Amino acid sequence: MDVYVFVYKVIPTKGSAEYGKVGGASADVWVLESNREQAEIKAKSYIIDLRWDILELKRELVLNDKQILRYREDAQANYYQAKKNGISAFFAAFPPEDREDGVVEIWSLDKPQINKTKH
Repeated sequence: MDVYVFVYKVIPTKGSAEYGKVGGASADVWVLESNREQAEIKAKSYIIDLRWDILELKRELVLNDKQILRYREDAQANYYQAKKNGISAFFAAFPPEDREDGVVEIWSLDKPQINKTKH
């Protein structure tokens, strides 16, 4: 199986704890899967389960154990987390458009404790 990486532009929905706190984010979702189609279904479901809307797929790639060694430490951490748990994600948030200070807090999102989307 390969690790597929999908980078989405996302915004929080009203059901998200981040709604009103951030304007949106770039979400990197790392999925261990045998084919691209199933990997993307899992990536999208993960984002939806966290109550975010996907605006667009910005880029994607497939990585293996040799290729990941050329990437930064944080990317390697997500890669190995996906290999261990099947999925990993990182959200880099940007501020709401109406904020003037341009400062945003970055925090990790815990695994959602909500009803999962059925697939």
